[in-house]
Amino acid sequence: MCRLTAGDGVLRERVKKREVGSSYEALVRRSVELAESLERSGPADFTVVTDGRAVAEIADEVLRKAGWVAG
Repeated sequence: MCRLTAGDGVLRERVKKREVGSSYEALVRRSVELAESLERSGPADFTVVTDGRAVAEIADEVLRKAGWVAG
């Protein structure tokens, strides 16, 4: 199982792009809390950092780390 990760600043920007209104700060806090919880106890065979990367680059790393392509 692969877990995709992003830093707090990236999470904040992603939430900002999709949420508006008074619940924004609560949603940002919850996103950070959930990311921290997964970091501590979430099942994952490997992780891939997504900060500042193109989708194709992330997908390539996932495929290589999963052993589905040589690399």
